[in-house]
Amino acid sequence: MRNNSKNTRCFSCCCLVVLTFLFFASGCAVVRKKQIQPELSIQYFITGQALMEQAKFAEALTALEKADSFQPKTPAILFALSQANFHLGKRRAGIKYLNKAIKYDPENVEYLNRAGKFYLTRKKFAQARAMFDKALYLDVNNYEARYGLGLIAIDDYDYREAEKQFRKLIALKPEEMENYFYLGNLLVLDKRLDEAIKVFQDALELREDNIRLRYYLGMLFQKKKDFTNAEQQLFLIIENYPDFAPAYEMLAAIYFDQKKYSEAENYYKKTIELAPDSPTVKNNLAWLYLEQNIKLAEALRLAQESVRELPMADNLDTLGWGYFVKGEYKKADKYLKQAWSAAKKHGDKQTLSVIRYHQARLLKKLGKTSRALKYMMEAVELDPENKDARTFLKSWRDKTEKS
Repeated sequence: MRNNSKNTRCFSCCCLVVLTFLFFASGCAVVRKKQIQPELSIQYFITGQALMEQAKFAEALTALEKADSFQPKTPAILFALSQANFHLGKRRAGIKYLNKAIKYDPENVEYLNRAGKFYLTRKKFAQARAMFDKALYLDVNNYEARYGLGLIAIDDYDYREAEKQFRKLIALKPEEMENYFYLGNLLVLDKRLDEAIKVFQDALELREDNIRLRYYLGMLFQKKKDFTNAEQQLFLIIENYPDFAPAYEMLAAIYFDQKKYSEAENYYKKTIELAPDSPTVKNNLAWLYLEQNIKLAEALRLAQESVRELPMADNLDTLGWGYFVKGEYKKADKYLKQAWSAAKKHGDKQTLSVIRYHQARLLKKLGKTSRALKYMMEAVELDPENKDARTFLKSWRDKTEKS
């Protein structure tokens, strides 16, 4: 007779496995049903919010995760989870929860603004624009969305669109001074100086004590060569803020442009007195002395300090030219070459033109006329407005033709 005890045991085991599975499956179903408990969810949500206000973000995150487990897909909980994660530096989790909140509440302007800001700070401009555009569609007076779209337009070099957004921002919140700075600078970039001046004047009517606004206004008047109005703004600053060094520095530059060297010297010295670590000011005072061929030892000392503190092209050029004026041609050549190398990396054509002009003068002094002529022509090509180079080149050619 065949023994069936083994098969019987196998069948019994299979039945036991199936029954066990059904038991746990039904138990899990019961647990899942119990998870949807709004009362508990609200309690944990309130606790989480309270912990957020106390800056206890880790504990808040734990409470909010429990709130989410008892009532999933709740936008307010998901949004709170996103903020807790952001505070803890968990950006990936933060944006995941924020996008979930938007999924379940797609017309919540606050959520859209927050997502737009996140993408903007991460330089993901397409995603940021999508969020801000939708937020603005839902609320045409949405300040944060317009601000974000204005910044994105600037990054895209779409200055007209940026101008449109910042004009609307000023209309929405005229007390927000930052928008005047953005709009004013956009107009300067578009070479509309008179309009930029008007923007800063309008802002000053609201905040006449704002030193930054007044300083910018002075700078724009200087740019227009309207020295009288520029001085007026700067003297108003000094009257109320006598230790504001940039005002003295700009006054020095204004007087230098007018060849009022004595006044310029006094204001450069005052700037250095207020702000001793000012390599650019030291460089400019050194250049003022070299321009007049006076106080050459002091000029070299200031130029050397400026190069030690900030070895940029302008400062290196001043030091090189200082050595040229002093007749130390080897040192002049060294620093002018360094100036040229620095300007090639970071300088503009105007700076390059000045350096080439100085190198041409040095080469001519050393009797290297062919190369000197080449450099002088390069100086004029780089900047046709370089009067020193043009005058020197014309004089040189006239002498050559006569000889």
